[in-house]
Amino acid sequence: MFDSEEQRHCEALIFLHRQRLRNLEMQSARYGPLQVPSHIQQDIEDTQKEIQRIEDICVLFSLQSQDATKSRIVNEEYYPGLLNKYKITIVMEIVEARLYIIQCNYCEGSGKRPYIITDWKIMEWGGMVCSICNGRGVIKVQVDDFIIPDAYCEGSGKDKPKARARYINVCKECKGLGVRSVTGNIKIIT
Repeated sequence: MFDSEEQRHCEALIFLHRQRLRNLEMQSARYGPLQVPSHIQQDIEDTQKEIQRIEDICVLFSLQSQDATKSRIVNEEYYPGLLNKYKITIVMEIVEARLYIIQCNYCEGSGKRPYIITDWKIMEWGGMVCSICNGRGVIKVQVDDFIIPDAYCEGSGKDKPKARARYINVCKECKGLGVRSVTGNIKIIT
């Protein structure tokens, strides 16, 4: 359950990130709107995304502490929007067994392993099968509660690129799934 300690932790994280955002905006204001260094602008955008991500996760955690009626209403309005925002596609959901069949975000449903990034565009390496979904384009997972987008890779299943051209690695946190369970217990069903 989402207790008051976890809620305070979420609020503290949001407070710290908003404080960082204010400092970055002050730095940006010194340069003027057209002369802001790109690293400061990128830090502002990253911090804004992180604040939104933490707020999204806090709302999902708070769903567990609500009664069933409220939880269902919030779920119907909020949960699909969150999944769409991070491009998580649920092909089928078996509620009783807590099974989800989701599109593989690592290969984006193609079944082919993404190979390199060149000029920020993902190129495929012919003939290589995606190691996450074994070329099927979908993955069957079982969770204890419900799935949420992985925060580290933002639901992509890919490690964040740091250079202009490089190999695309599997996200270390979600192991290429792009999703996590709220409790962290997720199992791939083959």
